[in-house]
Amino acid sequence: MPVSATVRAGDKLPLQVRLSDPDGNKVHLVWWIYRDASTYKGTVSIADPSAVKTTLSVPSDVKSGETIHVIAEVTDDGFPALTRYARMVLTVK
Repeated sequence: MPVSATVRAGDKLPLQVRLSDPDGNKVHLVWWIYRDASTYKGTVSIADPSAVKTTLSVPSDVKSGETIHVIAEVTDDGFPALTRYARMVLTVK
């Protein structure tokens, strides 16, 4: 997953991560929007927030220069459960 991308209002952006765990534990993924860091405060739709491969719909009302921060949160089922985050910053053109 790249760390940044330029998008336009109305774009459909594919999201994909590669999941693995060195201990062989089962992992769980959730995609979410980090609203506190994003300058766009509206609702952003992710087609399937628990899928390895999914699509984000850039809202039609975003303005040039606004940002949307997308997080991939992966947690294993080990003890203790470990979580890793990856962030992608989308900048609207």
